[in-house]
Amino acid sequence: MDLTDLPEASRDLIEAAEIEARSIFEAFQRDGQDLRRQAYQMGVSLSCIDFAPGNLALKLAREQEAQGRELAADYLLRITAGEWWKGLKPDVAAFMAKLGETWQWAHEKFQLNTEIPKALEGSWRAWALRARAAGGASKLEQPQVGAGVPGARRGYRAEVRQWMLSKGLRTIPEAARRLAVGVDTLKSIMSSKGKRRYGDGTLRTVLKAIGYGEP
Repeated sequence: MDLTDLPEASRDLIEAAEIEARSIFEAFQRDGQDLRRQAYQMGVSLSCIDFAPGNLALKLAREQEAQGRELAADYLLRITAGEWWKGLKPDVAAFMAKLGETWQWAHEKFQLNTEIPKALEGSWRAWALRARAAGGASKLEQPQVGAGVPGARRGYRAEVRQWMLSKGLRTIPEAARRLAVGVDTLKSIMSSKGKRRYGDGTLRTVLKAIGYGEP
């Protein structure tokens, strides 16, 4: 991606963001590798019928690595998009064109889908319009991956799965009973997509119970 139209300070910030994004991914990758080792020590089964103790850890390892790629690309995207907006505001159309290029560039780096989802593209356009209307008077929180509302994180699958593994819980219904929430509620908390089926209070209670803390 050609960044020569940006000032040197912006290019430096983006280069630093690339380093930090790689660090984010590598941290998740290390966790995934640890989980894979645990899985094979516990024993895994490639059959869809047979259950082996390590299968859950192996599934969590894949999810951990996938989440790392997504969060790293999202971090790099948001830093870079912010620098483009500084130079292109108040031209929302030009910014949205550059956002598409930035999405492809950031996601290619982490071997992810290079087409920005329409819903997220709409959230970014709404963000740019609000930022233009604010005229720099306030700093608006940027949209994040998997979020239907700008700034709202969605999807705690890896965290819940890791807690399930530590408690020896094999299924979502078992985990939901232990957490005293409905199965659909827990699935929604774990998912980064679909309609949110829980309130902020429920989310805080579940995250506290699994040892993750408040969002």
